Amino acid sequence: MFIRPITREDLPEIFAITSKTFLNDEMFAWLHPHQDKYPEDLRRTQHLRLKNRLASADQHGFVAVTEESDPDWSGTSEVTGYAFYVRIGNDEAGKKWQTDTLFKSTQFS
Repeated sequence: MFIRPITREDLPEIFAITSKTFLNDEMFAWLHPHQDKYPEDLRRTQHLRLKNRLASADQHGFVAVTEESDPDWSGTSEVTGYAFYVRIGNDEAGKKWQTDTLFKSTQFS
């Protein structure tokens, strides 16, 4: 397994992970009541939040991706998890993170 920056092609797998992760979460059930009546509401909210994070300056996302040496290798690379990080600080690297977004980087051109 290896870690790399999120690319546009990863979004469907990230959406699937997010949907499964919060499906039975008590906090999300409280924040998004009536999921049984309106099941798409939570999914839509999660998509909007993720897209906002991708476009926001100072937030960078990474995915964990399977590779051939993994015990559960299925024959194709799969996204198994993701994380977002926010860089805080006044050094040069911090300033770059705070003005750069994933959509400005080469993965999304």
